[in-house]
Amino acid sequence: MRGLTQEQLAELVGTKQPSIARLKSGASTPTVTFLRKVAAALGSRVEVRFVPMTTCF
Repeated sequence: MRGLTQEQLAELVGTKQPSIARLKSGASTPTVTFLRKVAAALGSRVEVRFVPMTTCF
């Protein structure tokens, strides 16, 4: 994540390293608030989009 260790990112986000590890592994469903904090720490923003699913018939 932009050259940061999980510990460094956790410090920037204001959380603990295991929370970052769970996010990275997909082991938990993060809140939008948590994602916003991570995005801000990485100099990014969160975007949510609805994308049509294609069907094969």
